[in-house]
Amino acid sequence: MISSKRSGYRNIPVNICGVEVRSKRSIRYLGAMLQDHLSWRPHVEMVADKALRVVRALRGIMRNHSGPQVSNRKLLAAVAASIIRYGAPVWAEATDLQWCRRILDRVQRPLAQGITSAFHSTSCEVAVVLAGELPYHLLAKEDARCYNRQQSSPDSSREAIRQEEKETSLQLWQQ
Repeated sequence: MISSKRSGYRNIPVNICGVEVRSKRSIRYLGAMLQDHLSWRPHVEMVADKALRVVRALRGIMRNHSGPQVSNRKLLAAVAASIIRYGAPVWAEATDLQWCRRILDRVQRPLAQGITSAFHSTSCEVAVVLAGELPYHLLAKEDARCYNRQQSSPDSSREAIRQEEKETSLQLWQQ
């Protein structure tokens, strides 16, 4: 992969020990999908698709009637949140963009509806509020803020930093 902000795709062959290697538009490195134009869209879409597969499997377990209790439903929902949040400090800046929030909402909405046993017509925002969860874009930003603060002041307690950033996320959500 050859990275640039310029438009247009350049397929530049590189010769390594007599073997021609062609560049690609994106690569997967440490679980993150890196694109040649420095966009996080392929990564967010890949992670969302992976989390959606988990959500669909969990929705089979979390039937609306006579399914697990809410505490068990939240525990199952944490699996999808972990998939989404993996590597979030790296790609959290993409959550400022509308397309990223739409993709994350596409994952969180059925999950929040499953936690609350809500109807399919319930909006994402309402389902997330009823489930007592934070939107995924705020969680990704929280992870990025925690990571940055831990890097800038390694002496600070991780728990204290996490607690302060959780409060910040709640304040941002209520605005």
